Amino acid sequence: MDADLLPVLVHIQAGLDKDLSLTALSRSSGLSESTLKRRIEATTGETPRRYVERLRLERAASQLMLRQSTVLEIALDNGFHSHEVFTRAFTRRFGRTPSEWRDQQTAGGLGRNERQPGLSETIEGAAISSTRVVELRDIEVAFLRHTGPYDQVDAALWGQVRRRLAELGRSIDGLPLGIAQDPPHITPPERLRFDAGWTIDGDLPPECGLGQQTVRGGTYAVTTYVGPFSRIGYAYELIGHRFADRPEMVVHGAAVEWYRTGSIDEETYLNQVDIAFPVKAGPDSPRVLG
Repeated sequence: MDADLLPVLVHIQAGLDKDLSLTALSRSSGLSESTLKRRIEATTGETPRRYVERLRLERAASQLMLRQSTVLEIALDNGFHSHEVFTRAFTRRFGRTPSEWRDQQTAGGLGRNERQPGLSETIEGAAISSTRVVELRDIEVAFLRHTGPYDQVDAALWGQVRRRLAELGRSIDGLPLGIAQDPPHITPPERLRFDAGWTIDGDLPPECGLGQQTVRGGTYAVTTYVGPFSRIGYAYELIGHRFADRPEMVVHGAAVEWYRTGSIDEETYLNQVDIAFPVKAGPDSPRVLG
């Protein structure tokens, strides 16, 4: 991963409804269009145009499953300027129109959290708490990015972030966290993005070798998982069933993992992780699930 390119990638993922043409990205990054195009292709394996369009379409696919908005509203929210352009691009990517995709999810098709026979609110050798709906503040995060399957994230990334912060003279008293940027049932495994980060105060100097992003505050549904990292995927399944049981509570952003044990160790059996999803909840929505 080209660490100095991370500010550009953060700018893209935070502004999918904005002008993200190569010219606009070049202007905001201070890099020439040819240099920027070459570095994005080397880092992501895609041209800037294809990379931006894929992120927009994958976010739109999630929103079609979760939001009550019209197809046009979702298209505009993701940087497409007309229903027709969005529909053509979406159909090329997913093999069905946005309306067909939404109908399939409503009918219990691809991407739905279905209760499977024998699946209970327990995980062998691990446990999850009730899900609490809480308000969180904005958090600044220094991070390095892993691209690929979530179960292949290298635990050493957090140590690299922590050591670099110490070299920069920054406080390392914050908490380590991880941000799962993409839905694994929509994004191809080799394209999944996971940010291994550390909470910080203030801004990092440019070209410091770390990315920086803001985890936006707001309403979050938080569930504590205790157990080995090898079984945390089951916790996500169980949490997904809780959301499926409460359709008025809509997840609308990336999952954030807060590592309360203060370190990331794949061999540790009793890790404690707070899994937080940004949600939109009505005034009558429950504050505790499960």
